[in-house]
Amino acid sequence: MVRLITCFALILAGAQLAGAASAVIYFERNVPAARFAASDIRQALEAKETTVTERDLTAVGQSGNGLQFVLASSPEESRRMATGLKLAAFHASDPQSYAIRKRATTYVVLGGGPAGAMYGGLDIAESIRLGTLAEIKDEEHTPYIAKRGIKFNIPLDARTPSYSDASDSAQQNIPEMWSMAFWSEFLDEMARHRYNVLSLWNLHPFPSMVKVPEYPDVALADVKRTTVRFEDHRHNGTDMSSPEILAHLETIKRMRIEEKIKFWRDVMQYAHDRGIEVYLFTWNVFTFGAEGKYGITSDQTNLTTIDYFRKSVRETILTYPLLAGIGITAGEHMPVNQGEFSKEKWLWRTYGEGIRDALKLQPNRQFRLIHRQYMGPDGYTWGREFMSREPDLPRKLVIKKQWYSFMLWGRLSFEPTLPDALFERTLAARFPEVPADKLFAASSHASKIIPRATTFSWGNIDIQWFPEACAGYLKGTGFYTVEKFMKVQPMLGSGVLSIPEYLQALADGKQPQGMTPIQVAEDLKSNAAATLRLVAELRPAARSKELRFTLGDYEAMAHLGDYYAEKILGAIDLALFDRTGDAKKKGSAVAHLRAALEHWKKYAATATAQYKPQLLTRIGYFDLNQLTSNVEQDIEFAQNYVRK
Repeated sequence: MVRLITCFALILAGAQLAGAASAVIYFERNVPAARFAASDIRQALEAKETTVTERDLTAVGQSGNGLQFVLASSPEESRRMATGLKLAAFHASDPQSYAIRKRATTYVVLGGGPAGAMYGGLDIAESIRLGTLAEIKDEEHTPYIAKRGIKFNIPLDARTPSYSDASDSAQQNIPEMWSMAFWSEFLDEMARHRYNVLSLWNLHPFPSMVKVPEYPDVALADVKRTTVRFEDHRHNGTDMSSPEILAHLETIKRMRIEEKIKFWRDVMQYAHDRGIEVYLFTWNVFTFGAEGKYGITSDQTNLTTIDYFRKSVRETILTYPLLAGIGITAGEHMPVNQGEFSKEKWLWRTYGEGIRDALKLQPNRQFRLIHRQYMGPDGYTWGREFMSREPDLPRKLVIKKQWYSFMLWGRLSFEPTLPDALFERTLAARFPEVPADKLFAASSHASKIIPRATTFSWGNIDIQWFPEACAGYLKGTGFYTVEKFMKVQPMLGSGVLSIPEYLQALADGKQPQGMTPIQVAEDLKSNAAATLRLVAELRPAARSKELRFTLGDYEAMAHLGDYYAEKILGAIDLALFDRTGDAKKKGSAVAHLRAALEHWKKYAATATAQYKPQLLTRIGYFDLNQLTSNVEQDIEFAQNYVRK
């Protein structure tokens, strides 16, 4: 029934467009956000073989009664359009908010600001692409979360690395960070998914982005990358650079510091034109690129270093008028905890005073200082993808390869009440060769596997728990063996019970209060089975490479879910053997772990058929096939297990 309704909507909207061989888009040409939305509307209409004319807002009402789209980019223009076209008024509460008004074949976006007009226009363009234009009714939209951001560890240069530089993705993406073509495509996609904050994270960005008058020789010309292969398991920022790395540099782009500054001003302007605020975040105290110059060191008590940071912060703010703020970290490389050089005092003397210095010169400037603790991701760079065994050329942006995930997070952060039908129709338009309801269901089932496994085995950062590898990379963690699964703690507040908690409740004759480990395994098996069934139904019709890879991803997740289910059941039985001495439980544990091995082999084979092994920061070289020996050792451990 859902499939029939979707098809009927496509036919209905198609008929509406077919009756209009031409359309007019009215917008304020001097507003870049409106131009961007109008461009998306134009492309959507032209794909439906509709001729498009673009006109200024002052011409509204002069083109008869054909198909018309109006984008008003300010409260004043919105009031004027609503009054002139006799539409219900819209009282904007936020510059990102917007209303859509429909009168016959005229569609009007009343924006609370340029961003609101852009989001409304993108909604219109989406409706045209999905064939749902006829379903649009008068509606109003206000963001649920005001700041919807993407954290981007940015590998600027081997001399000014990010926290992700000890990875294949970072090293391969250094040239992309200095490409306007990359950033324009990336920022366009951010806007389409309703993200409005981009935070750029680097251990010490200043030498690559600014020239400080008091320390001019710190500024770095050109963009360089090391030819040295990074080692596995780099866990902290101090080892992102070394004399060996700096002794083997290659120049990948010639740029004077003045050209670099212009480049980043252009990036920030483009982001601003898409309603996106840009922030710089740093870890402290790192002095890559400046170390040794003018007496600068990473010593937290070095007064020259403090002055250098203060001047760098001031100059960064003055150099980039569109920079929205700076984020700081107290902890990564800050050993002094007490006295005048304590972490917080150091941060105030450098970043705090540097911001105050700049704002004294720009008293009307709005600027944010953000004090953060921990967040991810750190091990992978969201630039272009370099993992695929069948890559597109040029390599696809990660935000476009993983478009569905970015769409879900961005759109639902803006408007969590969006119906499933929108996402189903989006899948139908992208993959018309298969039933969208089944593809949507496959995605839903597959996407529940890692979250469920993670509620059972909890680690709040990547080096504590990397579910794709069943491993953690804190000192002494490594592969999560069945022995660890017998003791592992679940996510706090998840309602999931650990194996010891579950078995203790049984021993006490009490009803377990929460989701038991057996129920976790059943949930994993259920989602895995549903995923595999749907993939098998969809795969024969999968013509595009993208759909083939998507189904491969779902299948890999299903095999991983079955692996975790069997491993959890094996851990339960081995723990029961330890408590009771029942040899049958030991034999059952071995059987479950043998089944887990077979699922792991299928998982590894499916995933590595599509993606190459790669080096990940702090996690190390990630190769699923190499981890198979660890999975096999679980069986041997269970066979030889002796009660404690």
